[in-house]
Amino acid sequence: MKRVVYAHYQKFERDGSYVHVTKFSEEFGGICDEQGIEFTVMAPPLETGVPGQKKSFVDRLKSRLAQFYISDIKAFLVQSKRMLEERRQLKELKPDLVLTRFDYNTFSIIWACRSLNIPVVLEINSPDHEEREVNYLRVPGAEHFFSSTRALSLCDGGFAVSNVLTEEYKVESTRGLPVHSIPNGVTVEQFDPHMSGAPVREELGIDEDEVVIGFVGSFAPWHRMDMLFDSFSYLIGQGYKVRLLLVGQVKPESEESVARANQSDIKDHVTFAGFVPSNEIDKYLAAMDITVLQNSAYYCSPLKMFEYMAMETAVLSLGTEPVKEMLVDGEEGLLFPPGDGEAMTQALTKLVEDKELRERLGKAARERMVKEFTWRHNAEKVYDLLNEVYSTSDKVPNY
Repeated sequence: MKRVVYAHYQKFERDGSYVHVTKFSEEFGGICDEQGIEFTVMAPPLETGVPGQKKSFVDRLKSRLAQFYISDIKAFLVQSKRMLEERRQLKELKPDLVLTRFDYNTFSIIWACRSLNIPVVLEINSPDHEEREVNYLRVPGAEHFFSSTRALSLCDGGFAVSNVLTEEYKVESTRGLPVHSIPNGVTVEQFDPHMSGAPVREELGIDEDEVVIGFVGSFAPWHRMDMLFDSFSYLIGQGYKVRLLLVGQVKPESEESVARANQSDIKDHVTFAGFVPSNEIDKYLAAMDITVLQNSAYYCSPLKMFEYMAMETAVLSLGTEPVKEMLVDGEEGLLFPPGDGEAMTQALTKLVEDKELRERLGKAARERMVKEFTWRHNAEKVYDLLNEVYSTSDKVPNY
């Protein structure tokens, strides 16, 4: 294996997926350099817009028209055209193997690879029913045609971000393709647990003696901000000196999710920091004593958890299977049953009351990240999978 191409379609810096592809590319590129492999990233130009921002009249009109079969037709035409351009690029680059990240736009690169007989490995981050939540009128057969299951069937191997998701695709794969479980990671060097949170606290008007409970995210409806607000309201009602620090952009579709923060019982104790670039998020995590993940999809390997743990904060999270793969309850963080608000409140109260517990959990959490969950670990596992696919493939690219 002498040349590898990584093709992705992430173009907004404010998307969590952009952090993923950027950090992975850096680490995987480093491994390729060590092995004498030429590594190229094929990606769209970075856009300055904000995903989820309010749309113009023309954009809203396009979205409305897309409900009437047009979305699927447009996707097919756009990707067919792009496939020709990507095919030209691949003929110039002459890769031995292509790695791509699944989304609705992935098929063009897969088609291009198949037309040139190039082995392809697919990364999957969510199941089909989560990947494209639309209420559009679909062209008959389009849902399957653009599915990750079908995309995987056109590839030579794949990996998913958690064991539970990997098992789903192993069951659905009829060709016995190698499908591995490779969780996300974190650049631990970016997160210094000794960094002082005082500058951010001072800037945001947070008292030194307040226990800061933090959340980083987009405040989407599925983040269940209501659970966090309810638990926080209980703490305020009990007289605890706490502050809720929320970091992230409030998009139009998320405004209802955070409206509870304006109610009188907690309003004076909630601070919104707004959007923070990924390379500055450590400063805000340093200002937090406790970090929370109150809800996540059953299959998700949440990036924020890796960052919470790398920064040595005390983590409180729901106990999905992927989260349990990252930390042991009571050793590297505290877990509660998904959706159990009462259990979450009890665990949060315990952390607020016990500083020594917070420190012990935080130190153990970072140690776990350093040992098992860096982006380097992630890239090494992907490299091993690519080697496996390449060494067992009988494909000979026809450049």
